[in-house]
Amino acid sequence: GITQVRCIVMDSDGNDITSRVAKITVTQSEPLSITKQPSNVNVKLGKSATLTVEVSGGKGPYTYTWQNMGTRWKNILKSSQYSGLDTNTLTFTPNFAGTTEIRCIIEDSAGNEVTTNVALVNAIADPLVLKQPSNANIDLGTSASLTVEASGGTAPYTYSWQVSIGSRWSPISNNAQYSGQGTTCLLYTSPSPRDATLS
Repeated sequence: GITQVRCIVMDSDGNDITSRVAKITVTQSEPLSITKQPSNVNVKLGKSATLTVEVSGGKGPYTYTWQNMGTRWKNILKSSQYSGLDTNTLTFTPNFAGTTEIRCIIEDSAGNEVTTNVALVNAIADPLVLKQPSNANIDLGTSASLTVEASGGTAPYTYSWQVSIGSRWSPISNNAQYSGQGTTCLLYTSPSPRDATLS
């Protein structure tokens, strides 16, 4: 609302004068609140993720304090991994695979604070073959097992075994000779001595 105020000044002889009217306008601000939360992000290792928060109400200007979780919540320090630390948009470039928990504390000029939800930045490394299939020497009529293990990327993985035929690689089909296509382990069974002789 509006309150009007004036002052009457009187000297010792009883002469008075009235000041101009001053208006006091009282407004009620909307409470400080978050209108957009930072979202979870999946990002390739070495690429950048962007987190944005938006607020309304309170009394501007706003200050933004971004934090990440280690053993406890700590303010993020300026580094080559982070930019926009004092703004509503944080850019984060992970240098290791894994998940980083991040949040933002927003404060208005009246000292009111709100804290965002926790956003998860999941840094994904490129797929990597951890275990390579090994060479095998076997007798006729026996079997060899070839195994591969992978990590990184985004699970689940698909496995496509191929065989070299002449100058090209062709997909293997499960049959009497091969089994395990589509899995981490391929079983190769060589022909029996009799079959080898017949062929």
